[in-house]
Amino acid sequence: MAYERLTDEESQARVAAIIAAAETLATDEVPPTARAGRSAPGYGRWALVAGAGVVALVGLVVWKQLDQSVTAKQTEPPGVILASDLGSDTTVAEVPGSTEVSTTAPADGSTTTIVTDTTLPAETTVAPTTIPAVVVTTTPAVTTQPATTAPPVTTAPPVATTTPATTTTTPGVEGPHSRNDPAVESFVAYAGGEMMLAGRVADQATADRVAARAQEALPVQVLDNYLQVDPAAQSPVPLFEIPSDFIWADDTATIRLEFSPQIIQLAATMKKYPSTTIDLYTNTDDHAPADQTLEQTRLQAESFKTILLAQGIDAGRIHLFPKGSSAMLGDSSTYDGRLLNRRLELVLNGLYA
Repeated sequence: MAYERLTDEESQARVAAIIAAAETLATDEVPPTARAGRSAPGYGRWALVAGAGVVALVGLVVWKQLDQSVTAKQTEPPGVILASDLGSDTTVAEVPGSTEVSTTAPADGSTTTIVTDTTLPAETTVAPTTIPAVVVTTTPAVTTQPATTAPPVTTAPPVATTTPATTTTTPGVEGPHSRNDPAVESFVAYAGGEMMLAGRVADQATADRVAARAQEALPVQVLDNYLQVDPAAQSPVPLFEIPSDFIWADDTATIRLEFSPQIIQLAATMKKYPSTTIDLYTNTDDHAPADQTLEQTRLQAESFKTILLAQGIDAGRIHLFPKGSSAMLGDSSTYDGRLLNRRLELVLNGLYA
């Protein structure tokens, strides 16, 4: 059987018409024959119409409620209906896999049943991913030491230790070193580039050799040769007499800068003639006590030796003889006397050989 679907307005209009027809039948007066117990031909008709109206009304109401239930079930989205949204006349019954909500409408007493599927999807259990622990192992840096090879043992050649000559440790032996010594028959006076040769020699060849070697030993700007030939003369002593004031500054052991070239040339001559040795006799006047003048001449001799050593002359070839004021030749109260007393007597042994 097919049912005609009516709207709410159409349903209400039909119900109202049926109710109106029923009321008309109920209020219509019964014919007098009916009241007296006699049958009337119209009474059965009225009862039939009234009964049909009641059945139609009940059927309409039931059909309406069923239609609303089906409509609600088709249109209502699945979910859970809160009790606060349904009012106080709501009964919620839980059934497996669904939720049934029964609502009693306060207006007509009808019951609406809404079944909402609340079956939750099967819970998916996600196995936790175990991240393997990262173990960081710190390996200390290993410094590889290169193989140590012991260097070959080299035996250093013996180094000659030179002890500066002093007044008490001078290896040399004093020889003729003064113009006043009878063994000295000739000498060389030198000052500021001027050279004077004086005395006697046995022959001219010796005189020429003395002049030539003296100019090799020290730089010469002016040469005065006063040598005399005497066959009775002894072998010449290579004595150079130099005023101290031309070498050291004012009674000190500081060598003047302008005299350094002379010492350098002297060292070059000693290298040229390797058999030569040098004796340094330092003298001064009596301007101070004897111990002080001796110390002064010692320091002066040491400063001269230092330059020779710096030029490569072996210390064993250098002999120092500081004299202080013990060998004065002149009167210290005069300029010429002081100049004569303050002197270096340099003997270059082997120069004339």
